[in-house]
Amino acid sequence: MDDNSLNINGRWFTDRHGRVLMLRGVNLSGNCKLPYSPYIPSHVKDGFFDHRNVSFVGRPFPLEEADEHFERLAHWGMYFIRFCVTWEAIEHKGPGIYDFEYIEYIVEILKKAKAHGIKVFIDPHQDVWSRFSGGSGAPGWTLEKCGFVLENLVESEAAIVHNLYANPADYPKMIWPSNYYKLASCTMFTLFFAGKTFAPNMFIDNVQVQEYLQSHYINSILQLVSAIVRHELNDTVVVGYDTFNEPSHGYIGIEDITKFAYNHDLRLGNTPTPFEGMILGEGNSISIENWKFTRIGFRFDKSVIANKGNVRAWNNESECIWAKHGVWDRQTLKILKKDYFFQDPVTRLKVDFHEDFWKPFALKYVNEIRKVHNKAIIFIEPAVNESPPRWSINDPHDRIVYAPHWYDGYTLIRKAFSAFLTVDFIGYKNGRYPTLLHSFSFGLPGIKGNFSRQLAHILKEGTDLIGQHPCLIGEMGIPYDMDQKRSFLSHDYSNQISALDSCLHAIENNLLNCTIWNYTSDNNNMWGDQWNGEDLSIYNNEVRLEENELNSSLITKFKGGRALEAAIRPYPLKINGIPKILSFNCHNGDFIFEFTSMSGNDALPTEIFLPKYHYRNPEEVNIQVSDGMFKLDLEAQRLSYYHDSNVQRHTVKITKRRKTFSFCTML
Repeated sequence: MDDNSLNINGRWFTDRHGRVLMLRGVNLSGNCKLPYSPYIPSHVKDGFFDHRNVSFVGRPFPLEEADEHFERLAHWGMYFIRFCVTWEAIEHKGPGIYDFEYIEYIVEILKKAKAHGIKVFIDPHQDVWSRFSGGSGAPGWTLEKCGFVLENLVESEAAIVHNLYANPADYPKMIWPSNYYKLASCTMFTLFFAGKTFAPNMFIDNVQVQEYLQSHYINSILQLVSAIVRHELNDTVVVGYDTFNEPSHGYIGIEDITKFAYNHDLRLGNTPTPFEGMILGEGNSISIENWKFTRIGFRFDKSVIANKGNVRAWNNESECIWAKHGVWDRQTLKILKKDYFFQDPVTRLKVDFHEDFWKPFALKYVNEIRKVHNKAIIFIEPAVNESPPRWSINDPHDRIVYAPHWYDGYTLIRKAFSAFLTVDFIGYKNGRYPTLLHSFSFGLPGIKGNFSRQLAHILKEGTDLIGQHPCLIGEMGIPYDMDQKRSFLSHDYSNQISALDSCLHAIENNLLNCTIWNYTSDNNNMWGDQWNGEDLSIYNNEVRLEENELNSSLITKFKGGRALEAAIRPYPLKINGIPKILSFNCHNGDFIFEFTSMSGNDALPTEIFLPKYHYRNPEEVNIQVSDGMFKLDLEAQRLSYYHDSNVQRHTVKITKRRKTFSFCTML
C-alpha cells in the first residue's frame, strides 16, 4: 500500500483515486499484553506482582528486529495491521504517570512500518480486564484502587491466573475466558461501564468510579495519539483506533445473580454463579460447581468446596462493593436484590449494556480521540458474539468502521479441527436455527458454507444497526497447537491449513476485510504466544522449512511461517470498481475475481497481490481476463489489470501449470 490516507465510501475503503481497497493483515501482537522488561510471559510467576516496575519497551519486538518482521509481513501481502497496545503499558506506574519511553518506542516502530508500506490502526487491547484477573490490559493499580488485593484473587476464586497456576504447563486450555464471569473481572467491567448506575456511592480520589476509570483509560490512549500526531504519523501510517477490545458486560443485565448469567456459555473449571463469587470474595468457603468440556460441549462435572482458606479478595479497609450497595448481606450471606443489575436501581427500567453503557462510552471516546487526530477512523467493536447497538442518524457516521471479532469456537475451544463436522453454536443461541441440530454442518464444503453464513450474518447485522460502513473482522484465527501439538513433531500442518483456509474462504466469500490473530515474534512450541497457553500466531521461529522447495531468498521471506499455504493468498489490493466475487483455492492456486467498473478514471489499473509463495515462476502462471489487458510483475508480486471501459463486468482468472488459451493482451 502507498502512503496516501485511507478513505471511506459507503461499505468500502478507498484510496485517493476512489479505487476500492481490500485490507488484509494481522494483529501485532499477542505478546504486547506482557511486559518485556522484566520478561514476564504468563507462565512466569517471578516479579508478577511488582506491576508498577515493568516496561513494555521491546513489544511487539525489539526495534532492531522490526525491519525483518515488517518486510516478512509485506512479502506475505499483509499490509494492514491491528497494532496492539495496552493501558498497562502506558500507565503502569500509577494514576497519571505515563511511560513516555514506551510511547516513543512505539513511534519508532510505527516509522519502521511506514518504511515498508504498512498501515495500522491502534488496538487498546484487553482480555478479562487485566493480567492480574487472568488476562491483559488494565494496570494492576486499577484493581487495587477498587479495593482488591491482587495476591488474593486466585485463592478467593475471584480469578484464575496462569502465572500463579501450580504447574503452568498443565494450565487448562482456553480456561482464561472463564474469568469474564468471575468476581474481579465482572466487578471491574461493571464499574468501568456502569459505575454511576450500580455503584453510585463509590469514589476514588474524590472522583466517581466510572468517571475515574474511563478518564484514565482515555487519557492514557490520548498520550499515544498525541505522539502519533506530533510525529506526523497520523493518517499516513496510523489510520485510526479501535474502541475497546472485546468489552464485557460484567454483571450488567443479569436478571438473577443467584443463577448463571444468560451469556455465561463458557463454563470451565470452578464455576461460581455471580452471587457465589461475591460470597467467596468475602472470604467464605462454599460448595460450587465444576465444569468440563466434552465432545458435545460444556458439561457439569462435580461439586467442589472452594476457598478453603477463607481468603478475602478485598483489602482490610474495604468490603464487597456490592454488599455495600445493598445487593446482599455479608453477615447472613443472603441475597437482597437478585435482579439488581437487571434494571436501573433508580428508574427500575431494564438496562441494555450496549445501548445504555457501551455506546455512551464509545461516543465519548470518539470525541476525545478526534480532538487530537481529527481524521481518525474509529473501529467500532461490540461485545464478542453480540449485536452492536443501533447507530442513530445523530451519531457520528463519518469514518466509522464496524470491527467485530469472529472465531470458529468449536475449533478454538477443542484445539482441534474436524473436516467432518462443525456447529454454529452462537447462531443457534441467537435464534438463527430452529434446533441445535440445524446448526451442524458436515464435510469441508459444508463447513466452509457454515462459516460463510456466520460472517454474512455479522455483515448484515452491522449494516442494519450501524449503517453502510466498511466491515473489518478485527480478529479471526486458529490454534496451531492442535491435536496435542502433533504437527510440531510431524511438521504436517494440513489440519491447520484446512482450518485457516475455511475461515479465509468465508472472508473472501463475503468480500470482507480482516486482520488475522496474530503474529507473535517470540512464539515457540512450548509456550505458544507466551500468554495463557494460546498458540494462534502464524509465525513461529522453530518451524522447519523444506529448503529443497524454496530458493535461498524465499527461505528468508517465509521463515517461521505456519500454514502459509492458506495464510498467504492472492487478493485485489486496489479495485477500479466494485468487487463482486473473490475466490481462491489454496491447494491448486486457482483464483477468480470479478468486479463491476464505476464511472471515473478507467485508466487506473486494478492491482492484485500475486504471492510468490503460490506463483513462483512466470511460466507456471496462466492468466485470463475477460477484457482489456494486464501487466504481470512477479518480482513485485503484482498483477495490474486495465479493464475495457466499454465493458461493465470484468473477470480475472489465474491458474497454475495449465495450458489454456488466454483472451487478453499482455502489455
